[in-house]
Amino acid sequence: QAFAGCSGFTGSLTIGRLVSAIGQSAFSGCSGFTGDLTIGSSVSAIGDLAFNGCSGFTGVINYCTTPQYIVSTVFNGVNIGSLTLRVSLSAVSAYQTADVWKTFGAIINI
Repeated sequence: QAFAGCSGFTGSLTIGRLVSAIGQSAFSGCSGFTGDLTIGSSVSAIGDLAFNGCSGFTGVINYCTTPQYIVSTVFNGVNIGSLTLRVSLSAVSAYQTADVWKTFGAIINI
Protein backbone atom coordinates (compact mmCIF):
# COMPACT_ATOMS: atom_id res chain seq x y z
CA GLN A 1 0.00 0.00 0.00
CA ALA A 2 3.01 2.22 -0.53
CA PHE A 3 1.15 4.86 -2.55
CA ALA A 4 -2.46 3.82 -1.93
CA GLY A 5 -4.90 6.69 -2.09
CA CYS A 6 -2.40 9.26 -3.37
CA SER A 7 -4.53 11.70 -5.30
CA GLY A 8 -1.71 13.87 -6.63
CA PHE A 9 -0.44 11.52 -9.33
CA THR A 10 -1.01 12.67 -12.91
CA GLY A 11 0.34 11.57 -16.26
CA SER A 12 2.06 8.24 -16.87
CA LEU A 13 3.55 5.81 -14.35
CA THR A 14 6.85 4.03 -14.95
CA ILE A 15 7.99 1.20 -12.73
CA GLY A 16 11.71 1.07 -13.45
CA ARG A 17 13.81 -1.91 -14.46
CA LEU A 18 15.45 -2.09 -11.02
CA VAL A 19 12.15 -2.90 -9.31
CA SER A 20 11.49 -6.63 -8.89
CA ALA A 21 7.97 -6.56 -7.40
CA ILE A 22 4.96 -4.30 -7.08
CA GLY A 23 3.31 -4.88 -3.73
CA GLN A 24 -0.29 -5.52 -2.85
CA SER A 25 -2.47 -2.40 -3.22
CA ALA A 26 0.66 -0.38 -4.08
CA PHE A 27 -1.21 2.22 -6.15
CA SER A 28 -4.76 1.36 -5.10
CA GLY A 29 -7.11 4.30 -5.44
CA CYS A 30 -4.70 6.46 -7.44
CA SER A 31 -7.11 7.58 -10.14
CA GLY A 32 -5.16 10.60 -11.41
CA PHE A 33 -3.02 8.75 -13.95
CA THR A 34 -3.75 9.84 -17.51
CA GLY A 35 -1.09 8.05 -19.55
CA ASP A 36 0.57 4.69 -19.94
CA LEU A 37 1.59 2.31 -17.19
CA THR A 38 5.11 1.07 -17.98
CA ILE A 39 6.37 -2.04 -16.19
CA GLY A 40 10.12 -2.66 -16.21
CA SER A 41 11.76 -5.87 -17.36
CA SER A 42 12.73 -7.02 -13.84
CA VAL A 43 9.23 -6.91 -12.36
CA SER A 44 8.44 -10.57 -11.72
CA ALA A 45 5.54 -10.15 -9.28
CA ILE A 46 2.54 -7.85 -9.06
CA GLY A 47 0.45 -8.01 -5.91
CA ASP A 48 -3.31 -8.20 -5.58
CA LEU A 49 -5.13 -4.89 -6.11
CA ALA A 50 -1.85 -3.19 -7.08
CA PHE A 51 -3.61 -0.88 -9.56
CA ASN A 52 -7.11 -1.02 -8.08
CA GLY A 53 -9.13 1.96 -9.28
CA CYS A 54 -6.38 3.37 -11.50
CA SER A 55 -8.90 3.93 -14.26
CA GLY A 56 -7.00 6.69 -16.04
CA PHE A 57 -4.37 4.53 -17.71
CA THR A 58 -4.45 4.75 -21.49
CA GLY A 59 -2.36 1.60 -22.07
CA VAL A 60 0.18 -0.73 -20.52
CA ILE A 61 3.75 -1.31 -21.70
CA ASN A 62 5.26 -4.42 -20.11
CA TYR A 63 8.96 -5.07 -20.76
CA CYS A 64 8.98 -8.40 -18.92
CA THR A 65 9.36 -11.17 -21.51
CA THR A 66 7.58 -13.72 -19.31
CA PRO A 67 4.05 -12.76 -18.26
CA GLN A 68 3.82 -12.17 -14.55
CA TYR A 69 1.26 -14.36 -12.80
CA ILE A 70 -1.42 -11.96 -11.65
CA VAL A 71 -4.90 -12.39 -10.23
CA SER A 72 -7.92 -10.74 -11.81
CA THR A 73 -8.14 -8.05 -9.13
CA VAL A 74 -4.72 -6.52 -9.87
CA PHE A 75 -6.50 -4.12 -12.24
CA ASN A 76 -9.80 -4.04 -10.32
CA GLY A 77 -11.88 -1.07 -11.46
CA VAL A 78 -9.84 -0.65 -14.65
CA ASN A 79 -11.46 -1.50 -17.98
CA ILE A 80 -8.50 -3.47 -19.33
CA GLY A 81 -10.65 -4.72 -22.18
CA SER A 82 -10.39 -1.25 -23.66
CA LEU A 83 -6.61 -0.95 -23.18
CA THR A 84 -3.73 -1.99 -25.41
CA LEU A 85 -0.96 -4.05 -23.85
CA ARG A 86 2.42 -3.62 -25.55
CA VAL A 87 5.11 -6.25 -25.02
CA SER A 88 8.21 -7.42 -26.85
CA LEU A 89 7.56 -9.23 -30.12
CA SER A 90 8.87 -12.51 -28.72
CA ALA A 91 6.42 -12.31 -25.79
CA VAL A 92 3.18 -11.47 -27.64
CA SER A 93 1.95 -15.06 -27.89
CA ALA A 94 2.74 -15.77 -24.21
CA TYR A 95 0.71 -12.75 -23.06
CA GLN A 96 -2.15 -13.68 -25.41
CA THR A 97 -2.61 -16.91 -23.46
CA ALA A 98 -1.71 -15.76 -19.93
CA ASP A 99 -4.49 -15.38 -17.37
CA VAL A 100 -5.69 -11.79 -16.99
CA TRP A 101 -3.18 -10.43 -19.52
CA LYS A 102 -5.13 -12.12 -22.32
CA THR A 103 -8.20 -10.01 -21.49
CA PHE A 104 -6.61 -6.75 -22.64
CA GLY A 105 -8.32 -5.24 -25.67
CA ALA A 106 -5.25 -5.72 -27.85
CA ILE A 107 -1.81 -7.18 -27.31
CA ILE A 108 0.82 -5.87 -29.70
CA ASN A 109 4.58 -5.60 -29.90
CA ILE A 110 6.44 -2.57 -28.62
